[in-house]
Amino acid sequence: MKRGLRLWQKLFLLTLFLTVAAITSISIFHSQSNLHWMWEREHAAAIQNHSSLAMWIQNAVFYGQIRENSAALSSEKLSALLADAMENAVDGASLYQKDTLAAGNLSTALAEEAALLAEMGAENTYYSKLSAAGERTILLTASRESILDAPYTLITAFDITGDFARQQQQASQTLLFSTGFALAAAVLLLFAIRRAFSPLDKMNQGVNRIAQGNYGERLAVCSPDELGELAENMNRMSLAIRETVTLLEQEAENRKLFIDNLTHEMKTPLTTIMGYGDMLRIQKEVPEERRLQYGTIIVEETKRLRTLSEKLMQLITVGTSDRSGWTRLSPRSILRQAADTLQPLLQSREIALQVTEADFEVTVDLALFSSLLYNLVDNASKASRRGQAVELSASLENGLRVFSVKDSGVGIPQEALLKIKEPFYMVDKSRSR
Repeated sequence: MKRGLRLWQKLFLLTLFLTVAAITSISIFHSQSNLHWMWEREHAAAIQNHSSLAMWIQNAVFYGQIRENSAALSSEKLSALLADAMENAVDGASLYQKDTLAAGNLSTALAEEAALLAEMGAENTYYSKLSAAGERTILLTASRESILDAPYTLITAFDITGDFARQQQQASQTLLFSTGFALAAAVLLLFAIRRAFSPLDKMNQGVNRIAQGNYGERLAVCSPDELGELAENMNRMSLAIRETVTLLEQEAENRKLFIDNLTHEMKTPLTTIMGYGDMLRIQKEVPEERRLQYGTIIVEETKRLRTLSEKLMQLITVGTSDRSGWTRLSPRSILRQAADTLQPLLQSREIALQVTEADFEVTVDLALFSSLLYNLVDNASKASRRGQAVELSASLENGLRVFSVKDSGVGIPQEALLKIKEPFYMVDKSRSR
């Protein structure tokens, strides 16, 4: 399987992108805020400077009228007053009457640029614009002014080169700080994410070992969060798999043991049948009594062989999940059928059968369940002495449906109790022949 980016790498890149985007947005917002604040401050200062110069010009003209004791001033006198007043402009100013320079010292390019703004507005309205003059940054302010009832355009320059340079320096510092902070955040994020995903890597290694068959592997539960819960669930799954595999291995071992036992048990009847068959085949003259004896033995061993085969089929049937042959019956019918079938056998052994019935129903495979009861009663009768009784009963005990077979025989030794469920296991080995 082709491997792409690891989960921690994807999370790191996503988190880093969001962090850098947030830092960049904050830096841009901070720079824009500082720029806007500087612009508002410098614009207010430029307008104040412009208004002061306009007021100075109006005062100079007014005092000139007083000195001349006349409302009208000659053009020469007015030009001289305006020129003197314009000397108060710190960074330069110009005063135009239409397209003619009345007074001032601004360069023609700056004056024309500001005049275009002033021509678009009404009187007493200020218009400002940033302009470059070589290496200087100039804030031009223009307004329409009325001097002796004549329209003029006043243009003032306000040098903001120093503030603008400081703003650029602050923006560079902010960018540098943001870059450094982003790098530091990237390192911290990488360390934190790797540390957070370290348990997941260990869990992945443990799961790989489990997948390779090491079902005894246990994952360390290192935290109470989702990773800890996942580790606990994986441990439970590993334990369940181990138990299942153990059961399957045990079942396979039991099946192998069953086949071995069956093979061993089948040797005796096959050997007997072959032996007596050869005797009948080889001997030319066999007395009638011997012939009947040999035939009876062959028939009995054949029956025994058939019984062993049926037991094998029964075990295979029990080991499947097919319940198509299961029937819901009452214990009364099951027990009566067992009693009727076993009566001749028990009579021949002089053993009495006592049946106790109950009123409930069970769902069973009648053939297999009957075979179970037959074997239990048969074994109980073999362990009993003549004249004794075997009890076959059905009852309800603590909500459980119980079928029991009891005898008064010698019992089963303690060491054999753990093996009585094994196929073909017999306490008395002499009864196997």
